[in-house]
Amino acid sequence: MKLYHGTTNKLRRDILREGIKPRALTGGKGQWENAPSREGHVYLTTTYAPYFAVQAMTDIQKDKMLLIEVDSDRLEKRNLYPDEDFVEQFARMRDEYDKNKTMLERTAAVDVEAERGRWHQSIRGLGNCSHRGIIEPWQITRMAIVGLKHQFAVAHASIDPTISIHNHQYCGEKYRQLIAWVFGDREMLPDALDGGIVDLMDPLARRSEERKEGSIKRCVAYSQKFRELSRLRMGITVFDVNRGQ
Repeated sequence: MKLYHGTTNKLRRDILREGIKPRALTGGKGQWENAPSREGHVYLTTTYAPYFAVQAMTDIQKDKMLLIEVDSDRLEKRNLYPDEDFVEQFARMRDEYDKNKTMLERTAAVDVEAERGRWHQSIRGLGNCSHRGIIEPWQITRMAIVGLKHQFAVAHASIDPTISIHNHQYCGEKYRQLIAWVFGDREMLPDALDGGIVDLMDPLARRSEERKEGSIKRCVAYSQKFRELSRLRMGITVFDVNRGQ
């Protein structure tokens, strides 16, 4: 399984040399002060790497996004854990939670050691998991650098997720397709193939012929524009790190 980590390109050289380090070793601050992540863990995802990269950037006009692909087969499975947000949300969905505590208090109280074997379930449910300790350079397979000032579609899609089980259920495939497009593993940006154009045209049967014709033209123009955007990979650089090992 390919997992991804999103961060700022400013850290690329350090990561290539020393691996992806958890906050406990870098002294860095978490991205969410009110809901800090486990400081000894590196967080990985199949879905939300562009979003996490944007959160790590200080200036999207000058900084660049760095998406890092990690081969899960190279990771020690005993070091993989569920995302504590998944554990809290899953318990809440099953009505198995302490109603006297806030969501943040419940998330902070998650015993990740007791939940360690659920990392696969966390990936399936939320798209995220965590890795205890450093992810070594040899465990990294590819990197993608994205200049967002040249990639409006990527920037736009990277700022809207709400990290939840429900969001992952309904929107996860779109974000996974976005990552695949960035790495050059698919030809089209996700919206060009997700049936969106057909969905837009379906209600047209209830409209007048004049309005229907105008709407169809707009849909076709939108589709053509998206195909043009899909061919424009300006500002994106993808390179192998240790893919052949």
